[in-house]
Parts: sequence; structure tokens; C-alpha cells
Amino acid sequence: MNGQTTNVTVQKDETLGGIEREYREVKRKAAVGERIKIVAAWDTHDKYDNGDTFIVDRLYGGAGVSVDEIKTLPDEGNPHGYIAEREYVVLKPTDIVHVEGGRYRMVERKAAEGERILIVHCGDERYVNGDIFVVQRLDEDGDVRVDGAEDDMYVAESEYHVLVPVHDAVPYEAPRASLERTTTYLPVDSAPADPAVQSVIDELTALVSNLSVRLAAVEREVTELRAPTPRSLDDAAEALRNALRKFDESLRKPSTRDDVVVRAKADVAELLRTSRDVPFTHISFWPKVAGEVTYWIPLQRVEFVVNRKKRTVVALIRYLPEYEGGSVWARGIAKCAPGDVFNTHIGRAIALRRALGLTVPDVYLNAPQPTEVSVGDLIRNWQGRSIPVRADRSDAEGLSLSYVVGCGYPVIDDSRENSAGTNEEEAAA
Repeated sequence: MNGQTTNVTVQKDETLGGIEREYREVKRKAAVGERIKIVAAWDTHDKYDNGDTFIVDRLYGGAGVSVDEIKTLPDEGNPHGYIAEREYVVLKPTDIVHVEGGRYRMVERKAAEGERILIVHCGDERYVNGDIFVVQRLDEDGDVRVDGAEDDMYVAESEYHVLVPVHDAVPYEAPRASLERTTTYLPVDSAPADPAVQSVIDELTALVSNLSVRLAAVEREVTELRAPTPRSLDDAAEALRNALRKFDESLRKPSTRDDVVVRAKADVAELLRTSRDVPFTHISFWPKVAGEVTYWIPLQRVEFVVNRKKRTVVALIRYLPEYEGGSVWARGIAKCAPGDVFNTHIGRAIALRRALGLTVPDVYLNAPQPTEVSVGDLIRNWQGRSIPVRADRSDAEGLSLSYVVGCGYPVIDDSRENSAGTNEEEAAA
């Protein structure tokens, strides 16, 4: 069932620092966390009127919604804050914002010198969402430089949208031929494969075992401190504090890249099956979870777009086909830094968290680089070609591990998804 668009409402968007944004008025059932506008007020108990807007707190009996802001006392007629479906329209955010009296389209692409950019996914304490800058120059890597809290300040492409006057705006389309598309959406009657679940369990078991080894090392240090020594109590106390600090740091910062990958996989799996509905903190997300019956009404699914040539992962949160025709509700992007090894699992975790408006842990952004070559990695040979590493012999399909180590070829991608049994296929460049 596609919603019917009727009009446009302009309101401040707190996620963009209070900048005015245009919302399409869509006549359909609202989801928890969505913004609605009253257009046909009825039996209001003097709590609301036409033109008022609210955030939906709960669904009510399948025929309406509940809003805490308009609740009355039990004897005053509306203790549940009920609003009937016929009274409201859903306000769906568009990419049009109002800045200094002008209308601009937020376009997700790399900015050019002289263009204005709007911060939408702040990743730096020197600015916040809603800040607007003019691009002063592009550096040698093509990255944006602006004047802000300090001169010639770097802003990552994932943090901003370009502001284009609406009369000049041209929808930006990424080259589809070079994109590898994967999706996490499955029919309700499709259950996850047992081997994949077991793989995650095995990896988490390995991580716990690793932490146990580190804890045992700390316990040995504590045991030594308890033994009679000529050291002063102050020295013993300081040594104990140092031991506990080291253990705390080992928990906060995984010691190996494999630890980070395991954490990223588990993080993505949990995010994909968890609903979120905190207004102005992150977007509302009501996912369809394969093989599970949820207490919420599923509205969305997540699709990942992996571009190995550009070393990017994009997370697209789409409505289900019966809502809004499957249009994109939110997106996030992760781009591998020059010189770093590309990993799709870490990229998915970063991109999905950005799409949901959640904080990205520093351990994802600054993950340790691999220290050795493994079977399933992609390396770059002397001709500049990307070639997979095989366990045994070299042939047209790949190079043997011993040969790669002997040649010293660098690892450029350690996702190892083919070796893990995934059915992803590399898209044509």
C-alpha cells in the first residue's frame, strides 16, 4: 500500500541543528517514532488542533496512535493520548532545507571548491550537525578543506551533504555498474543458516578465550603483589592500579584486527534485529527480522552496497515494498582511508551506525591493520592486480599463500567473504 502525498510542511529538524526542513505530508498509518501533523482534528479534548505536530509514542489498537503529550486524566476522556488515523498525515522528511531564505537540496556527493556543505553526520568535535561551510579548496587527495574552528579544516565526505539550490539540483546517481549489492532482507519463512550462526558463535568463543588469557595474566600480577615483599604499600598499590588499568585498556581496545571484525559482525547482527524509536536522537527503525515475529509492525529492511573499487560500503535503510514503494528512509556510508586495508564487515558496522544516527566506536574507525597474510585475503601483485590468496597451489584463480609471503605482496582486502561461504559476487567495474 503506497502512501498518498498531499502537501508539504516546513519544520525545524533538530537532527540538523534546528535548520528548517521540508516534510512531505503522506496519508498512511504512522510508525512509532515518526512525526505526524493534525489535518482533521476530531474529539480533541482541547489538547490539539489542526496544524499541530507530534511524535508517535505508541500504536493504538491498529486503528490509531498514542501521543503522551496529549494524554488527559482518566475522567477527562483521553488517558491514552489517542489520535485516530483519519486525523493525521505522516510527515516524511525530504532532502530540501531552507537556509537564509533560500531552498536547497541536500545532495550526497563529493563537494567542489566554492560549494556550500551542511554537516549531517558529525564526526569531529570542532563542528556539529547543522553547521554550514564553504569549501575553500580540495587537497591532493580530493578531500574537502574549509575554514572553521581552525584554518584549512578537513571534513570527511561521509559527514556532509552538498547544498544545491533547488533550481539547479540534479539527483546524484552512483555508477550502478560498479556496485556490488547485497541485502539482509529475507522472507519471514526463511531462517538463518545454521553454519553461519555457528561461525559467529565460534568467533565470539575465540574472543572470550582471548580475554580469559589476558585476565589470567592480570590475576598472576595480583598474586605476585599479595606475596610478602620489601616494597612499600604505596608501591604495591601503584602496581595494582597499573595492572587494573592495563586490563581495562585491553577490554576497551581489542588487541587484534580479528577481534574488531568479530565485534563488528556481532554489532551488525544485533542492530539489524533491534527496533529504535527515540525522537531527535536517531531515526525510527522498525526492521523486518527473518524468521521472527516482532512486537512491532515491520516497516523497513537494510540493504548494503559494497563498492570494492572505491573501497566503500553504503547502508541503505529502505521501506518495505508495501510502504512508500520501498524508498530509501536513511543511509550511511563508510569509506576506507588511503593506505588502510579494506574490510566489508567493519565497513558495514560503520555505515549502519551512521545510517541509524548512532555513535561509531573509535575501534572501528582506527582498527589495527592486519599483521600477516591469510587464506582468503586479496593482495595486489606486481602488476597492480587484485588477486585472492589460496591455501595450496597458484593458478589462474589465485596465488598460493607461500608464494604471496615470499613475494611480499601487500594485503588490500581481508574481508574473506568468499572463503567464509557467502554467495556475494563481485560486480562488473
